Amino acid sequence: IAEVGGEFRLLRILTEVRLNEPIPDTVFASAERIQVAPQADSAQTEFWQRYALVELSPREVEIYRRMDSIARQTEPLVHGVQSLLGGTFPLFGRFQRVNGVQLGVTGTVVLGWLESSAAVTYAFGRSAWEGWAELRGRVGKLFGNSFQLAARAFAWTEPVGWDRTYPEWLNSVLAALAHRDYYDWGYREGWSAAATLRRAKGRLTLEASRFRFQGLPAEVQRSIFLRKPFRENPHADDGHYWVGQIAVQWGEPTEGVELTVSSHQLRFGVYASAGLGRWQPYGSRTWQDFWAGLVRFQVELPTVSLGGYPPMKLRLWAELGRGRNAPFPYQFRLRTSSIVGRLGHCVTAPEGVYGGRYLVAWSLEHTFGDLWWRALGLPTVRGRGLELILGAAAAQLRDGVLYRETGRQWYSELFLGIGRIPVPLTELVVARATLGYGVGPLARGRWGGAVQLAFGF
Repeated sequence: IAEVGGEFRLLRILTEVRLNEPIPDTVFASAERIQVAPQADSAQTEFWQRYALVELSPREVEIYRRMDSIARQTEPLVHGVQSLLGGTFPLFGRFQRVNGVQLGVTGTVVLGWLESSAAVTYAFGRSAWEGWAELRGRVGKLFGNSFQLAARAFAWTEPVGWDRTYPEWLNSVLAALAHRDYYDWGYREGWSAAATLRRAKGRLTLEASRFRFQGLPAEVQRSIFLRKPFRENPHADDGHYWVGQIAVQWGEPTEGVELTVSSHQLRFGVYASAGLGRWQPYGSRTWQDFWAGLVRFQVELPTVSLGGYPPMKLRLWAELGRGRNAPFPYQFRLRTSSIVGRLGHCVTAPEGVYGGRYLVAWSLEHTFGDLWWRALGLPTVRGRGLELILGAAAAQLRDGVLYRETGRQWYSELFLGIGRIPVPLTELVVARATLGYGVGPLARGRWGGAVQLAFGF
């Protein structure tokens, strides 16, 4: 998905340099926060005249007085426009091996607590129109949680299975530039209705859907730089579907629940989803029942303190999936690397090969920090060197339709990562490079790699 817009930001980074001074651990304490009182922007002038830490000049007082008067005069007008015509109307674009280039427009209109959005697109690879329309409303509070209802009608090509790791705009870029289309695709036409409860970093969603599913062949014969067919798009179990689904999520490792364990901050996140449904193959009068469920768990735990530097970290990712009579659109697939790596994805595995109704997968990595780099006396950037990361990953998939099974064996690999690699022209982003080597009977001798970008703080 691509959106066309414009934005300009000016960022200034001020650095204070002190030589030969130890850095206290409190500098990196993640528990410290700066909190702004909710009434700070609405306090009376007399309050700031009495308690302001820095006295304002007469010119600054006049500037703020004018800004406040303008805000008071324009606020009703702005609010009215946002209520009646609020929203965005960006362009839409994506590229994959089934639809080829797909272009269109999307729109979002906000009317008070109600938000409506829609998309109309044309897929040049299939010479077909596609689109969707959605109505979403924030009803209010339920048991102290934010409560939201949504209804959606769609005629849309979307990824099949349970994996939605990579955003579609990134998949489009990699497909167009590197001839790598990560997902398998299917066309769905129907409707869905959902209710969502949100609180802090948790979310509970109940959804019911009715649609017809149709598998599609890979029609595209080239990307920008390569003129050759993409890999086949597997498809099976076309028909009519009724599905009810429940999903629960609580955070992620970097933004999930925090627990203090021996003065260390442990972070973890969990996601669980289960679906129960019926489907009827085209041309058949018989409905078949099925169910499928998935649980994914991630945890990050500091291991060794480095005295003033971010500690070493242990990260664990695990995923369990099971389905009974689950048709092809609800099977599990081995998570692989699409050039851009993620924890839990095997960098040596072939793309779109292994899958099934039974899944057990895990990935474990330990970040040793840049202690080894500084111990060797190698040059640093802003006082930091390259980080060393070692890890392993394995997965087992059985009972597959179209996908290859691993059986009772494991697809396993070991990997080495180098993190905090400086990126030219910016100090905000650093890179990570991962190199993996397959071990065991299924993966032995296979090599693979991936890159990642992250904020360098």
